Amino acid sequence: MAGACPECWIGRRQKAAFRMRGEPKWGRKGILQMNWVFDEFFVPPAVYDEVFAPFGVGGRHVESGAGRKLETVVQLVVDELADVEVTGCGSWECPGCGRAILWPVVRGPFPSLVQEPAGAMVHTRQFISGGGTAYRRVLVRADLAQAMREAGLRSALYKPVAKSGGCMPG
Repeated sequence: MAGACPECWIGRRQKAAFRMRGEPKWGRKGILQMNWVFDEFFVPPAVYDEVFAPFGVGGRHVESGAGRKLETVVQLVVDELADVEVTGCGSWECPGCGRAILWPVVRGPFPSLVQEPAGAMVHTRQFISGGGTAYRRVLVRADLAQAMREAGLRSALYKPVAKSGGCMPG
């Protein structure tokens, strides 16, 4: 959090492995995220190897609270940033740092990308928040989304990205 805004958290950087209380109970889920970090995802190692690694998505180990490497979970590493078309998108200004933050898109497709990204999984350069902690939306290319569906990753939400244009009028 050094250098991050204390209001919206923009500027935070991951400097060590995520920590979880223990090995996740996956059940029928094949992908999860922490309920306070909306732009990082975690999968079992087999799902990482079969679905994400072939698309060039990086992986990072996760640790227990005691610092032991967990065996049943991998953090997906998404380094590429992609700009989205923000025309018509509502935004608000963080009172702590003054940065513009987009309101979440709740109607219609997600705004289009300004240019095609190189990777199959990217973070938006723009931050999004409904008034609390800001996060970057994670976008996946259609072929990776199809591989995720075929692997039965039920707990992932799939929302299409517009071919062109920004947000739909509210």
